[in-house]
Amino acid sequence: MRLLLIESNVSAGRLADRLRDEGFDVDLAASAASAIKQVATIRYDAIILDTDLPNADGLSLLADLPVKSNGAPVIMVSGCGSLPERTAGFQTGVDDYAAKPIALGEFVTRIRVLLAQWFGGARHSFDLGNLSLDASHPIAFIRNRPLILPAREADILRILIKQRGQVVSKRSINRRLFGLHANSLNAVEVYVHRLRRRLARAGADLKIGTLHRTGYFVAVRPQSGGRKRRPVKSCARHSGAGR
Repeated sequence: MRLLLIESNVSAGRLADRLRDEGFDVDLAASAASAIKQVATIRYDAIILDTDLPNADGLSLLADLPVKSNGAPVIMVSGCGSLPERTAGFQTGVDDYAAKPIALGEFVTRIRVLLAQWFGGARHSFDLGNLSLDASHPIAFIRNRPLILPAREADILRILIKQRGQVVSKRSINRRLFGLHANSLNAVEVYVHRLRRRLARAGADLKIGTLHRTGYFVAVRPQSGGRKRRPVKSCARHSGAGR
């Protein structure tokens, strides 16, 4: 998912880096003019807009910005957080509101929930086990809980689910991710490793298996219903007196 962070504060870079660590692609705009140019040329999945910008008011920018035609939900960030400001924001077209100081864990959750609501309507998806992966956006749902995936990992998962029941070679994944003449097999291995960990932490019952020196495949883990007990063999010794 690609986010635009419209923020002029020195902490904007740190927030952008932390959001990237959570799997988002983040672009920064430090001014209203820069934001207008970026929204006009790039399609974003969500926009984070600070109310306090140099030479511009966040709400005024939102009214002038072609954000809604961009099709992206807007999260307003403010250090004030007063009821009149929030009301004005929602009336102008804000979809969610966050007050400073930002608690990253809560903020990331709110972004994911908003994106899940935004893209979770009439969507085409690839389903396997308890996982549903959006066909166009790097968002998956596991037990109906949203999981935002880095774009490359979502692409790999989409490739494997589309070809379920088959082993997909590393070279095939490499070509589809990086181009016909690319040689990035090590990168493919790294992405698959990260994707496995991410899915496991989220509780997916989808397993990415490896066929040595060949490629990868997906399958659904069998539900653990408890171990069956083996019948106990009799170990009584026969006495010679009983013969």
